[in-house]
Amino acid sequence: MALDGIESVTVSPSIERTLVVVHRKRGPLPAVAERFRQSLLS
Repeated sequence: MALDGIESVTVSPSIERTLVVVHRKRGPLPAVAERFRQSLLS
């Protein structure tokens, strides 16, 4: 499952990789990770 819109955003590879890992693991703070991802898109 792709992260919606992340491919169209220029972010550092380490940040993108972290977002992908958090997304896949459904980590302890998915809402925080989602808000952070949305902040990158805005």
